[in-house]
Amino acid sequence: MPEQFRKGVLVPRLDDVAAAAGVARSTASRVMSGEATLTIREETRQRVLDAAAKLGYRPDTRARALRLKRTYALGIVVPEIDNPAFGTIIRSAQKAAIERRYSLFISLADKDQPDTALYRRLVEGKGVDGVLVTTISDPGLVDELRRRSIKHLLVNRELEGHQGSIIVDYVEATAQVVEHLVMLGHRRLAFISGPLHQYAGQKRLEGFTKGLRRCGLVPDEQLIGECNYGWAEAAEVFKRIYVASAAPPSAVCAANTTIASGMIAGARSIGLEVPDELSVISLLDSPLALMHVPAISAVQFPFEELGRLAANELIDAIENGSEMENVRLERFRIAERGSVSSLR
Repeated sequence: MPEQFRKGVLVPRLDDVAAAAGVARSTASRVMSGEATLTIREETRQRVLDAAAKLGYRPDTRARALRLKRTYALGIVVPEIDNPAFGTIIRSAQKAAIERRYSLFISLADKDQPDTALYRRLVEGKGVDGVLVTTISDPGLVDELRRRSIKHLLVNRELEGHQGSIIVDYVEATAQVVEHLVMLGHRRLAFISGPLHQYAGQKRLEGFTKGLRRCGLVPDEQLIGECNYGWAEAAEVFKRIYVASAAPPSAVCAANTTIASGMIAGARSIGLEVPDELSVISLLDSPLALMHVPAISAVQFPFEELGRLAANELIDAIENGSEMENVRLERFRIAERGSVSSLR
Protein backbone atom coordinates (compact mmCIF):
# COMPACT_ATOMS: atom_id res chain seq x y z
CA MET A 1 0.00 0.00 0.00
CA PRO A 2 1.40 3.45 -0.88
CA GLU A 3 2.79 5.34 2.11
CA GLN A 4 0.45 8.31 1.65
CA PHE A 5 -2.62 6.06 2.03
CA ARG A 6 -1.25 4.30 5.11
CA LYS A 7 -0.75 7.66 6.81
CA GLY A 8 -4.17 8.86 5.71
CA VAL A 9 -2.73 11.91 3.98
CA LEU A 10 -4.70 11.31 0.81
CA VAL A 11 -8.12 9.81 0.24
CA PRO A 12 -7.83 6.93 -2.27
CA ARG A 13 -9.54 7.58 -5.58
CA LEU A 14 -11.04 5.29 -8.18
CA ASP A 15 -7.99 5.99 -10.39
CA ASP A 16 -5.78 4.56 -7.65
CA VAL A 17 -7.89 1.41 -7.44
CA ALA A 18 -7.75 0.95 -11.21
CA ALA A 19 -3.96 1.42 -11.25
CA ALA A 20 -3.43 -1.00 -8.38
CA ALA A 21 -5.62 -3.63 -10.05
CA GLY A 22 -4.13 -3.08 -13.51
CA VAL A 23 -7.48 -2.32 -15.18
CA ALA A 24 -9.11 0.62 -16.91
CA ARG A 25 -10.84 3.19 -14.73
CA SER A 26 -14.17 2.37 -16.40
CA THR A 27 -13.79 -1.31 -15.49
CA ALA A 28 -12.99 -0.45 -11.88
CA SER A 29 -16.00 1.86 -11.77
CA ARG A 30 -18.36 -0.80 -13.09
CA VAL A 31 -17.01 -3.41 -10.67
CA MET A 32 -17.34 -1.10 -7.67
CA SER A 33 -20.90 -0.15 -8.68
CA GLY A 34 -21.88 -3.82 -8.78
CA GLU A 35 -23.13 -3.49 -12.35
CA ALA A 36 -25.10 -6.65 -13.14
CA THR A 37 -24.40 -6.57 -16.90
CA LEU A 38 -20.61 -6.35 -16.58
CA THR A 39 -18.95 -9.40 -18.17
CA ILE A 40 -15.36 -9.88 -17.00
CA ARG A 41 -13.31 -12.72 -15.57
CA GLU A 42 -14.00 -13.42 -11.91
CA GLU A 43 -10.28 -13.13 -11.19
CA THR A 44 -10.27 -9.58 -12.59
CA ARG A 45 -13.33 -8.56 -10.60
CA GLN A 46 -11.80 -9.93 -7.42
CA ARG A 47 -8.52 -8.13 -8.13
CA VAL A 48 -10.39 -4.81 -8.29
CA LEU A 49 -12.23 -5.53 -5.05
CA ASP A 50 -9.02 -6.57 -3.31
CA ALA A 51 -7.27 -3.40 -4.46
CA ALA A 52 -10.13 -1.27 -3.18
CA ALA A 53 -10.05 -3.04 0.18
CA LYS A 54 -6.26 -2.61 0.57
CA LEU A 55 -6.43 1.08 -0.33
CA GLY A 56 -9.48 1.68 1.86
CA TYR A 57 -11.41 3.01 -1.11
CA ARG A 58 -15.08 3.80 -0.58
CA PRO A 59 -17.31 4.80 -3.54
CA ASP A 60 -18.92 8.23 -3.33
CA THR A 61 -22.50 6.97 -3.37
CA ARG A 62 -23.96 10.48 -3.18
CA ALA A 63 -22.14 11.62 -6.30
CA ARG A 64 -23.09 8.42 -8.09
CA ALA A 65 -26.74 8.85 -7.11
CA LEU A 66 -26.82 12.44 -8.34
CA ARG A 67 -25.12 11.51 -11.60
CA LEU A 68 -27.54 8.68 -12.36
CA LYS A 69 -30.59 10.35 -10.76
CA ARG A 70 -31.10 7.44 -8.36
CA THR A 71 -31.32 7.12 -4.61
CA TYR A 72 -29.91 3.58 -4.46
CA ALA A 73 -32.59 2.76 -1.97
CA LEU A 74 -35.46 0.29 -1.91
CA GLY A 75 -38.54 0.40 0.28
CA ILE A 76 -40.46 -2.45 1.86
CA VAL A 77 -43.68 -2.08 3.83
CA VAL A 78 -44.67 -5.07 5.96
CA PRO A 79 -47.77 -5.70 8.08
CA GLU A 80 -45.83 -7.43 10.87
CA ILE A 81 -42.24 -7.06 12.03
CA ASP A 82 -42.39 -9.93 14.56
CA ASN A 83 -43.79 -12.47 12.07
CA PRO A 84 -40.97 -15.01 11.41
CA ALA A 85 -41.79 -15.13 7.70
CA PHE A 86 -41.58 -11.36 7.22
CA GLY A 87 -38.49 -11.19 9.45
CA THR A 88 -36.68 -13.70 7.25
CA ILE A 89 -37.79 -11.95 4.05
CA ILE A 90 -36.56 -8.59 5.36
CA ARG A 91 -33.17 -9.92 6.45
CA SER A 92 -32.45 -11.73 3.19
CA ALA A 93 -33.73 -8.81 1.05
CA GLN A 94 -31.56 -6.38 3.01
CA LYS A 95 -28.50 -8.59 2.62
CA ALA A 96 -29.07 -8.84 -1.14
CA ALA A 97 -29.61 -5.07 -1.40
CA ILE A 98 -26.40 -4.32 0.49
CA GLU A 99 -24.47 -6.64 -1.82
CA ARG A 100 -25.77 -4.54 -4.73
CA ARG A 101 -24.90 -1.30 -2.85
CA TYR A 102 -28.50 -0.38 -2.09
CA SER A 103 -30.19 0.52 1.17
CA LEU A 104 -33.49 -0.98 2.29
CA PHE A 105 -36.01 1.19 4.12
CA ILE A 106 -38.46 -0.78 6.25
CA SER A 107 -41.89 0.55 7.23
CA LEU A 108 -44.67 -1.05 9.22
CA ALA A 109 -48.25 -0.86 7.94
CA ASP A 110 -51.47 -1.90 9.67
CA LYS A 111 -52.17 -5.42 8.41
CA ASP A 112 -55.94 -4.84 8.44
CA GLN A 113 -55.92 -1.36 6.91
CA PRO A 114 -52.70 -0.96 4.90
CA ASP A 115 -51.67 2.69 4.82
CA THR A 116 -51.56 3.64 1.14
CA ALA A 117 -50.16 6.99 2.22
CA LEU A 118 -47.19 5.15 3.70
CA TYR A 119 -46.22 3.87 0.26
CA ARG A 120 -46.84 7.33 -1.17
CA ARG A 121 -44.46 8.93 1.32
CA LEU A 122 -41.80 6.38 0.41
CA VAL A 123 -41.84 7.28 -3.26
CA GLU A 124 -42.62 11.03 -3.17
CA GLY A 125 -39.63 13.18 -3.93
CA LYS A 126 -37.89 10.09 -5.32
CA GLY A 127 -37.31 8.73 -1.83
CA VAL A 128 -36.66 5.23 -3.18
CA ASP A 129 -35.98 3.71 -6.59
CA GLY A 130 -38.32 0.77 -6.10
CA VAL A 131 -40.74 -0.83 -3.66
CA LEU A 132 -41.24 -4.39 -2.44
CA VAL A 133 -44.99 -4.66 -1.86
CA THR A 134 -46.18 -7.12 0.80
CA THR A 135 -49.64 -5.69 1.48
CA ILE A 136 -52.19 -5.42 -1.30
CA SER A 137 -55.61 -5.21 0.34
CA ASP A 138 -56.05 -2.07 -1.76
CA PRO A 139 -55.38 -2.79 -5.47
CA GLY A 140 -55.37 0.96 -6.02
CA LEU A 141 -51.93 1.00 -4.38
CA VAL A 142 -50.38 -0.85 -7.31
CA ASP A 143 -52.19 1.43 -9.76
CA GLU A 144 -50.69 4.46 -8.03
CA LEU A 145 -47.18 3.00 -8.17
CA ARG A 146 -47.68 2.42 -11.90
CA ARG A 147 -48.88 6.00 -12.43
CA ARG A 148 -45.77 7.27 -10.68
CA SER A 149 -43.55 4.94 -12.77
CA ILE A 150 -42.13 3.43 -9.59
CA LYS A 151 -40.64 -0.01 -10.05
CA HIS A 152 -42.37 -2.44 -7.72
CA LEU A 153 -42.53 -6.15 -7.06
CA LEU A 154 -45.23 -8.01 -5.14
CA VAL A 155 -43.61 -10.16 -2.45
CA ASN A 156 -45.52 -13.22 -1.27
CA ARG A 157 -48.62 -11.60 -2.69
CA GLU A 158 -50.19 -11.67 -6.15
CA LEU A 159 -52.87 -9.83 -8.07
CA GLU A 160 -54.80 -11.15 -11.04
CA GLY A 161 -53.50 -9.54 -14.20
CA HIS A 162 -50.43 -8.07 -12.50
CA GLN A 163 -46.99 -8.84 -13.92
CA GLY A 164 -44.21 -8.89 -11.33
CA SER A 165 -44.65 -11.04 -8.21
CA ILE A 166 -42.74 -13.69 -6.30
CA ILE A 167 -44.59 -16.05 -3.98
CA VAL A 168 -44.36 -19.32 -2.10
CA ASP A 169 -47.05 -21.90 -2.80
CA TYR A 170 -49.45 -21.72 0.16
CA VAL A 171 -52.17 -23.48 -1.83
CA GLU A 172 -50.25 -26.60 -2.81
CA ALA A 173 -48.46 -26.84 0.54
CA THR A 174 -51.76 -26.79 2.44
CA ALA A 175 -53.30 -29.32 0.04
CA GLN A 176 -50.38 -31.69 0.65
CA VAL A 177 -50.70 -31.27 4.43
CA VAL A 178 -54.32 -32.42 4.13
CA GLU A 179 -53.26 -35.39 2.00
CA HIS A 180 -50.57 -36.25 4.55
CA LEU A 181 -53.11 -36.29 7.39
CA VAL A 182 -55.54 -38.39 5.36
CA MET A 183 -52.78 -40.90 4.62
CA LEU A 184 -52.33 -41.19 8.40
CA GLY A 185 -55.97 -42.19 8.70
CA HIS A 186 -57.62 -38.87 9.56
CA ARG A 187 -60.95 -38.21 7.88
CA ARG A 188 -62.43 -35.36 9.93
CA LEU A 189 -60.13 -32.37 9.52
CA ALA A 190 -60.63 -28.88 10.91
CA PHE A 191 -58.95 -25.69 9.78
CA ILE A 192 -58.35 -22.63 11.95
CA SER A 193 -57.23 -19.67 9.88
CA GLY A 194 -56.12 -16.13 10.35
CA PRO A 195 -58.52 -13.52 8.92
CA LEU A 196 -60.03 -15.04 5.79
CA HIS A 197 -60.30 -11.71 3.99
CA GLN A 198 -56.50 -11.52 3.88
CA TYR A 199 -54.34 -13.04 1.16
CA ALA A 200 -52.70 -15.77 3.25
CA GLY A 201 -56.00 -16.85 4.78
CA GLN A 202 -57.65 -17.09 1.38
CA LYS A 203 -54.80 -19.13 -0.15
CA ARG A 204 -54.59 -21.55 2.78
CA LEU A 205 -58.35 -22.10 2.75
CA GLU A 206 -58.17 -22.73 -1.00
CA GLY A 207 -55.46 -25.31 -0.39
CA PHE A 208 -57.36 -26.92 2.48
CA THR A 209 -60.50 -27.48 0.40
CA LYS A 210 -58.40 -28.56 -2.60
CA GLY A 211 -56.65 -31.19 -0.48
CA LEU A 212 -59.92 -32.54 0.89
CA ARG A 213 -61.43 -32.88 -2.56
CA ARG A 214 -58.33 -34.65 -3.86
CA CYS A 215 -58.89 -37.22 -1.13
CA GLY A 216 -62.58 -37.59 -1.95
CA LEU A 217 -63.70 -35.71 1.16
CA VAL A 218 -66.34 -33.01 1.34
CA PRO A 219 -65.35 -29.77 3.13
CA ASP A 220 -67.47 -29.11 6.24
CA GLU A 221 -67.96 -25.40 6.92
CA GLN A 222 -68.60 -26.17 10.60
CA LEU A 223 -64.99 -27.32 10.89
CA ILE A 224 -63.54 -24.05 9.52
CA GLY A 225 -62.83 -21.19 11.92
CA GLU A 226 -60.88 -17.96 11.87
CA CYS A 227 -59.22 -15.70 14.41
CA ASN A 228 -56.92 -12.70 14.39
CA TYR A 229 -53.78 -14.77 15.01
CA GLY A 230 -54.28 -14.50 18.78
CA TRP A 231 -53.26 -17.38 21.10
CA ALA A 232 -56.24 -17.15 23.46
CA GLU A 233 -58.65 -16.48 20.59
CA ALA A 234 -57.43 -19.60 18.78
CA ALA A 235 -58.09 -21.68 21.88
CA GLU A 236 -61.68 -20.42 22.08
CA VAL A 237 -62.34 -20.90 18.36
CA PHE A 238 -61.13 -24.49 18.53
CA LYS A 239 -63.26 -25.30 21.58
CA ARG A 240 -66.37 -23.88 19.89
CA ILE A 241 -65.76 -25.94 16.78
CA TYR A 242 -65.01 -29.13 18.65
CA VAL A 243 -67.89 -28.96 21.12
CA ALA A 244 -70.46 -27.93 18.48
CA SER A 245 -69.52 -30.70 16.04
CA ALA A 246 -71.58 -33.89 15.99
CA ALA A 247 -68.52 -35.63 14.52
CA PRO A 248 -65.48 -33.88 16.04
CA PRO A 249 -62.24 -33.59 14.07
CA SER A 250 -59.29 -35.90 14.75
CA ALA A 251 -56.80 -33.46 13.22
CA VAL A 252 -56.54 -29.70 12.81
CA CYS A 253 -54.59 -27.52 10.38
CA ALA A 254 -53.60 -24.24 12.05
CA ALA A 255 -52.55 -21.17 10.05
CA ASN A 256 -49.38 -20.66 12.10
CA THR A 257 -47.68 -21.89 15.26
CA THR A 258 -49.26 -19.26 17.53
CA ILE A 259 -52.70 -20.51 16.50
CA ALA A 260 -51.54 -24.12 16.81
CA SER A 261 -50.23 -23.50 20.32
CA GLY A 262 -53.47 -21.78 21.36
CA MET A 263 -55.52 -24.63 19.96
CA ILE A 264 -53.48 -27.21 21.85
CA ALA A 265 -54.14 -25.28 25.05
CA GLY A 266 -57.84 -25.18 24.17
CA ALA A 267 -57.85 -28.92 23.47
CA ARG A 268 -56.23 -29.68 26.83
CA SER A 269 -58.75 -27.51 28.64
CA ILE A 270 -61.55 -29.84 27.45
CA GLY A 271 -59.61 -32.99 28.23
CA LEU A 272 -58.03 -33.82 24.86
CA GLU A 273 -54.47 -35.11 24.61
CA VAL A 274 -52.24 -34.04 21.73
CA PRO A 275 -51.34 -36.04 19.67
CA ASP A 276 -53.07 -39.13 21.10
CA GLU A 277 -56.61 -37.76 20.67
CA LEU A 278 -56.00 -34.80 18.40
CA SER A 279 -53.30 -34.19 15.78
CA VAL A 280 -52.22 -30.61 15.15
CA ILE A 281 -50.10 -29.24 12.31
CA SER A 282 -49.11 -25.64 11.61
CA LEU A 283 -49.15 -24.36 8.04
CA LEU A 284 -46.23 -22.03 8.82
CA ASP A 285 -43.16 -22.93 10.85
CA SER A 286 -41.47 -20.76 13.49
CA PRO A 287 -39.07 -21.21 16.44
CA LEU A 288 -42.09 -21.57 18.74
CA ALA A 289 -42.86 -24.93 17.11
CA LEU A 290 -39.66 -26.47 18.48
CA MET A 291 -40.03 -24.94 21.94
CA HIS A 292 -43.57 -26.26 22.37
CA VAL A 293 -44.46 -29.50 24.16
CA PRO A 294 -45.16 -31.49 22.12
CA ALA A 295 -43.09 -29.96 19.32
CA ILE A 296 -45.47 -28.80 16.59
CA SER A 297 -45.32 -30.31 13.11
CA ALA A 298 -45.16 -27.48 10.58
CA VAL A 299 -44.62 -26.46 6.96
CA GLN A 300 -41.32 -24.81 6.07
CA PHE A 301 -41.08 -22.40 3.13
CA PRO A 302 -37.99 -20.88 1.41
CA PHE A 303 -38.54 -17.34 2.70
CA GLU A 304 -34.82 -16.57 2.70
CA GLU A 305 -34.64 -17.36 -1.00
CA LEU A 306 -37.82 -15.36 -1.55
CA GLY A 307 -36.37 -12.19 -0.02
CA ARG A 308 -33.07 -12.52 -1.86
CA LEU A 309 -34.67 -13.10 -5.24
CA ALA A 310 -37.17 -10.29 -4.70
CA ALA A 311 -34.48 -7.68 -3.98
CA ASN A 312 -32.30 -8.80 -6.90
CA GLU A 313 -35.25 -8.94 -9.31
CA LEU A 314 -36.30 -5.41 -8.37
CA ILE A 315 -32.75 -4.02 -8.64
CA ASP A 316 -32.30 -5.65 -12.04
CA ALA A 317 -35.51 -3.97 -13.21
CA ILE A 318 -34.34 -0.61 -11.88
CA GLU A 319 -30.86 -0.80 -13.42
CA ASN A 320 -31.53 -2.62 -16.67
CA GLY A 321 -35.19 -1.91 -17.36
CA SER A 322 -35.81 -5.66 -17.43
CA GLU A 323 -39.37 -6.95 -17.31
CA MET A 324 -40.33 -8.60 -14.02
CA GLU A 325 -42.02 -11.97 -14.18
CA ASN A 326 -44.36 -13.86 -11.89
CA VAL A 327 -42.34 -16.42 -9.94
CA ARG A 328 -43.72 -19.20 -7.76
CA LEU A 329 -41.27 -20.96 -5.43
CA GLU A 330 -42.70 -24.44 -5.26
CA ARG A 331 -40.24 -25.88 -2.75
CA PHE A 332 -41.52 -26.57 0.77
CA ARG A 333 -41.37 -29.40 3.29
CA ILE A 334 -43.45 -30.73 6.16
CA ALA A 335 -41.33 -30.92 9.31
CA GLU A 336 -42.81 -33.86 11.22
CA ARG A 337 -42.60 -33.48 14.98
CA GLY A 338 -44.56 -34.64 18.00
CA SER A 339 -47.98 -33.06 17.50
CA VAL A 340 -49.26 -35.50 14.84
CA SER A 341 -50.09 -39.18 15.24
CA SER A 342 -51.38 -41.89 12.95
CA LEU A 343 -54.82 -43.47 13.28
CA ARG A 344 -53.74 -46.51 11.26
